Amino acid sequence: NTMLSKTVLTPASLSPTLPLFVATLVYSMWHGTSFTQATLQPSAGLQYFTKFTANILKTTSLPFSVVILALKYIHRIKSRRPDLKGAEGSECRLLLCALMLSMKYLVDNTYSNKTWHKVSKIPLQEINITEIEFMGQLGYDLHVSEEEYFVWIQDVDEAVTKFRSLTRSESQEHV
Repeated sequence: NTMLSKTVLTPASLSPTLPLFVATLVYSMWHGTSFTQATLQPSAGLQYFTKFTANILKTTSLPFSVVILALKYIHRIKSRRPDLKGAEGSECRLLLCALMLSMKYLVDNTYSNKTWHKVSKIPLQEINITEIEFMGQLGYDLHVSEEEYFVWIQDVDEAVTKFRSLTRSESQEHV
């Protein structure tokens, strides 16, 4: 999809806003809040989560495909269980676990849970428990079909376009 490569995959334009976009998308999905509202008026919780996300993405230098698949896993859980609403702060463990599992699925040489603990400062036991719970919510199925993946890529592309539009109009209002 050439549109996607222009809006999402261009490293120069991606880097500064990727953590904010990922954090906003995950936070709004996990807490059942409006993506638009979260983008325009980020809560203190979202601001903290954005810093956490930026640290994880910067420290791990994960391939973009790992990030996209991790977002899909979170979306899959919320689609299957819309009643699930995480406590404030639980989005950190959620994203970390989704990134861990995505990396384990896509990359042969992956980080250990102990390494994720060191990077995230989340206790190792919590990471292990969250991983088991997360896998259970996914029915122990990490596979995403090609069709499902490309539909997800289009959904992310639309969210990126919306995010850019909202953040552009916000920055212009403050000029």
